[in-house]
Amino acid sequence: MNKIQRAKSYLRSILSLVLLVTFISCSSNKTFKKNEKSEEKNSFLKEIHVAKNGSDKNSGTKEKPFLTIQKAADIVKAGDLVIVHKGTYRESITPKNGGESNEKRIIYKTVKGEKVIIKGSEIVKGWKKVSGDIWEKEIDDSYFENTNLFKEEMKGHWFFPQGKSYHTGVVYLNGVWMKEAQNEKELDELNKEIPLWFVKNDDTKTVVFAQFPDVNPNDATVEINTKKTLFHAQKSGVNYITINGFEFKHAATSWSAPTQPQTGMIGANWAKGWIIENNEISYSRSAGICFGRAAIDTTQVMSAYGMIASFKYAENYGIWNKEKVGSHIIRNNKISNCGQAGIVGNMGTAFSTIQGNEISEINTLENYRGMEQAGIKLHGGVDVIIKDNCVYNTGRMARGIWLDWTGQGAVISNNLIFNTKAGSLYLEVNHGPIFCANNILINNKPFTNRSRGTALVHNLFSAQVLIANTTRSSPYLYPHSTKIDDYYVNSQPGDDIFYNNIFSSPKKIAMKFGASKGDSIEYNSDKLPLTMGGNLYINETKAYTIENNPQVISDDNLDLKIIKKEDGFYLEWANNPKWTENTNRQIVTTEKLGKTVISKLKFENPDGSLIKIDTDYFGNPRDENNPTPGPFEGLSSEKKLIKVWPKS
Repeated sequence: MNKIQRAKSYLRSILSLVLLVTFISCSSNKTFKKNEKSEEKNSFLKEIHVAKNGSDKNSGTKEKPFLTIQKAADIVKAGDLVIVHKGTYRESITPKNGGESNEKRIIYKTVKGEKVIIKGSEIVKGWKKVSGDIWEKEIDDSYFENTNLFKEEMKGHWFFPQGKSYHTGVVYLNGVWMKEAQNEKELDELNKEIPLWFVKNDDTKTVVFAQFPDVNPNDATVEINTKKTLFHAQKSGVNYITINGFEFKHAATSWSAPTQPQTGMIGANWAKGWIIENNEISYSRSAGICFGRAAIDTTQVMSAYGMIASFKYAENYGIWNKEKVGSHIIRNNKISNCGQAGIVGNMGTAFSTIQGNEISEINTLENYRGMEQAGIKLHGGVDVIIKDNCVYNTGRMARGIWLDWTGQGAVISNNLIFNTKAGSLYLEVNHGPIFCANNILINNKPFTNRSRGTALVHNLFSAQVLIANTTRSSPYLYPHSTKIDDYYVNSQPGDDIFYNNIFSSPKKIAMKFGASKGDSIEYNSDKLPLTMGGNLYINETKAYTIENNPQVISDDNLDLKIIKKEDGFYLEWANNPKWTENTNRQIVTTEKLGKTVISKLKFENPDGSLIKIDTDYFGNPRDENNPTPGPFEGLSSEKKLIKVWPKS
């Protein structure tokens, strides 16, 4: 064999080797991709499909889907995935089974890009004209699955109808609810903005009378409630459920009080580890989302005694602890048009995170009053995190965020709250620690405190802060648990800390005082001292007398109003260079805050880690040597509108 032949033979050998390696590599890569797809497919034990062209007699596969979500809920097991395809599902879902852990939960989700609506209402036709814009419709009791919701009256602890009568059922015109009148005569005065309806009942039927301004109801979409809840566990211990991507509308929910069983349009009853995310939730007669009191003895009365009895019952029977309840995540939902609250719950939200939600139009009909109305209203919110939410447009009795009775360890940060008629942030009957930072509170009542042991850091208060007392007793707990340490009568306020906040009051007074039952207010006693430092007073607001070396800059002229644009909400702002001149503010930490007087606990994050406020409302880093007061760091000194919601 000559040299040329040997070279050719050598090249052929090299080429063969290269082809062999390439073949093995491609085969291996195909096998890897096949296994990768297989792992992706098998990441859930089973996929169950629901579609409007399905049947509950089908097997629930993608090719043969179920017709109702409830059918899927009847058979789904821990580790399974329920996929709901586009369409409107008029049903009330009762999940029977829950997951076993965060890694083996039950997930209900929609297909990306497909709209899935779950409604608690039915379309009604056959309206007869009475006169003018008034029409009537007769509905038999048999039309309703269980209870005629137009015969069921709203009632409950701390519900104040003021001598009037309201039903849980509601009438809707083109998806939007109408307002219940108290008598037929009220219908004579036409209300074009929010049309009225009224019912007459007898033993077997209901007659609905309603205003339909310039509309023939038989040509429009008129709906009435037929279901009380839309996705609600009826028993305790249905744990680890995820609900992702749905639109929930129209629920005839009952009033949800802390001393009675609590329900919402969506509710976990008494459970652990639910995730409710990326949903639109609207038009609930009372509450949108509820993680509330259900497993507790329901015989308690509407009183402080009833609240204490609830805490004692939960402890005695070992049902309120981290192993059995709480640790929920409620994030990135849009919640609106709820008569009582967007999110409500007594003790069931302990150890939970409420983040990134937009909550609005709460109790804006203002047709009844009660003490449980707010964008977020929690009792026993132990170690709860409430951050990055936007709450706005609430009625005269509805606050923005309201933590009541033993919100120990709660962290309330980076929230935007405005146009909430009853106040932005309200803390009541707590002993601390509660930590509030980087919040934008734009209201004539930005903050009301009837608690102790509260730290307020880098917040913006657009009006007077109200400090008040209370005569009620409440428990305080061992750190990061629900085990009761002792009880204390929360009479005088105090043991509060205000660092690096901005106060701007049109009345030029930073703090106002109010008393309960004629008791006097003593803020900053030897027993419950008040600590203040690094606060800024602008727009001619006077500094509070207890603060040493306060910074007062009267020549600021910021119009602290939220402006709505097509892409979100804006606030007029400018960081005045004077705010940080000749100042020596410090980054606020757990060490700087110290311990609360009553509960004797440090200000920590719910996971026990130390607090350090080194970022602002937007998450931008703060100046470690001399942070800017208020919620924003490092913004321009030029006056302009800054977008505060949604956050980038």
